Amino acid sequence: MNDKDYKVSEETRAGRRVETQEVFTPESVVEYMLDRLDPEDFVSLDKNWLDNSCGNGNLLVGIINRRLAAQPSVNTEVMDAVMSTTYGTELMEDNVAECRQRLYALFVTGYGYNSPKDHNKNLKRIIERNIVCTDMFEWDYDNWKPKVRPKQLSLL
Repeated sequence: MNDKDYKVSEETRAGRRVETQEVFTPESVVEYMLDRLDPEDFVSLDKNWLDNSCGNGNLLVGIINRRLAAQPSVNTEVMDAVMSTTYGTELMEDNVAECRQRLYALFVTGYGYNSPKDHNKNLKRIIERNIVCTDMFEWDYDNWKPKVRPKQLSLL
């Protein structure tokens, strides 16, 4: 899978920058932010990581790369554990699609996640469950599901 398979067009991005002020975090800024964290933060496979405005996944890719680099060895179990504790929410559907595809490609091409088909399906399921298209203010982060709003009652 190459970048053209899942990248949102530059024309779309330019229009959106004007319309919604959407700008993605550059890799240099992602690295700057992650450099300020304790390297030990990336070792734990139990620690949850969240980008509540993940765009096309620049911060999540940086986090995943550091988490995998912090492991003594990387295999499908470690990759599943890293992805199972990495979360993202994003308002724009095309960004969510691009983010999901980037994360899948990162594992498959970047880390050789070439295992039986059913295991790759599991990775896709994890990514689809953990990277969601939603308004970040309408998401229940504790239970990882949409917030349930009570019915509004009329006063009259």
